[in-house]
Amino acid sequence: MTDGTKRGGWARGVAGVLGACAVIASGCGGSSNGTRYSYDVPTSASSPWPMMRRTAANDGRSTVIPPRAAASGEAPWRYPTGKGIFSVPVIGEDGRVLVGSADRTFYAIEPDGRLAWTFPTGEIIDSAGSVAADGTIYFGSGDGHLYALDPDGEQKWAFAAHHQSGGPDASQGNRCSDLPPAGGPSTWFEGNVVIGADGRLWAGNDDYRMYSLDPDGTERFAFFVGPIPFGAV
Repeated sequence: MTDGTKRGGWARGVAGVLGACAVIASGCGGSSNGTRYSYDVPTSASSPWPMMRRTAANDGRSTVIPPRAAASGEAPWRYPTGKGIFSVPVIGEDGRVLVGSADRTFYAIEPDGRLAWTFPTGEIIDSAGSVAADGTIYFGSGDGHLYALDPDGEQKWAFAAHHQSGGPDASQGNRCSDLPPAGGPSTWFEGNVVIGADGRLWAGNDDYRMYSLDPDGTERFAFFVGPIPFGAV
């Protein structure tokens, strides 16, 4: 994790995506104003938008009504990352906007557009993270790891996917078809991290597996699905 100031190189789409998230974060506040939200899975009750499309049903439904920037007199802010942003931001329990970039960095940005912290990874980040009930932030990277960070951006653990083609366990994994498991082209985590009803994590990987992990990073199983499991469960 590193602290920092704004850097050059405007990312494609960052104004619209981060700006919209910022309106929700600043208008509905996370834990700073004591607002609590009800979810059917153990995501952060202090966050108005703790994971991709907000709910376990992936329906994007919310009781949040963000204030209009024009009415408040505040202009939308922009934040520059080193390269494009291809994932969807979520909001932490402290109201920070959390998003990964193609510059291989995961960002936490304050509701007013100031940088809170960054966390570097080894590859592009193009999938959304999730914020658990205890404030832990989970996200995957193209470097083959799923990371767990505390709200201040300090690493708690990192899990490495391990079913790439040519690897020792390329043919292993749970399955429900007659086809034998096969290794994928890489161990890129392109599936959004989802938190299940029991707090377990689910994330799709380019090694053709859907991984199931406990909140402490222990692998439950890797399910062979055949095609690369993009998106969310």
